[in-house]
Amino acid sequence: WSCRAVARSSCRAARWLRLPVHVICAAVSNRAGEAELTIPRLGTHEKTALATLDIFATDDVIARNRELARRMSESTAGLADHPHVAEVRQTGMILAIEFVKDRQSGERYDWRERRGLKAYEYALSQGALLRPIGNVIYLMPPYVIEPGQIDWLAGVARGAVDAACA
Repeated sequence: WSCRAVARSSCRAARWLRLPVHVICAAVSNRAGEAELTIPRLGTHEKTALATLDIFATDDVIARNRELARRMSESTAGLADHPHVAEVRQTGMILAIEFVKDRQSGERYDWRERRGLKAYEYALSQGALLRPIGNVIYLMPPYVIEPGQIDWLAGVARGAVDAACA
């Protein structure tokens, strides 16, 4: 790698990981007085960021995640008809399921009933970790998840909604 290529890659890592650019790359002047970007001594975090960029470049993670996100959408599509689900929304690999007392009227559960916690506890008993926030549960699987595991997770989510709304 040339110095400039490393600097470009490092700054890209900073941008993608939403890190301040100075965390990964630093500006210095060469003898001609031109500004150049170089990498100072890299710590573990910076090395990890660069290794992550290598994985994204060689394994086509984005394309795989698009397929996994599509699978999540398909696996949870049946929840849209659940009598206690107000909405299933998704952005990439994050999917949210909002549940209500009555879907037709839109009547919500009182937040003090802690229905999200009930859904969380059910999922945990099944070996899954769902993130509850109020009456919404979030599925945020790791990028290494397999399609069959997504189907299983969707089943757990359905059971979690049933348990929370019982």
